[in-house]
Amino acid sequence: MTNHPRITLHLSSSLAAVEGSVGSFTSTIRNNGVDRQVAHGVAIVATGATHYEPTEYLYGVHPRVLTQRQLEEWIAPDQSSTNSSRSS
Repeated sequence: MTNHPRITLHLSSSLAAVEGSVGSFTSTIRNNGVDRQVAHGVAIVATGATHYEPTEYLYGVHPRVLTQRQLEEWIAPDQSSTNSSRSS
């Protein structure tokens, strides 16, 4: 993505303002105290995250208290069994 001619990454920046409507936006991007206005049709704002393992709400104490990630893994279909199945 860093070399794509139609994609610009603004790393370590913050989104100070957004104006416009679908397909025609102007955003103010702040990086190191400098504001820059950018015209664009689409924005993907990725804030970054780390997995949080809670210490409250009985997490780790009660077996029915799960994180969102654990719940998704629990309800997801088993991929190994579906890859080997055949339709009739």
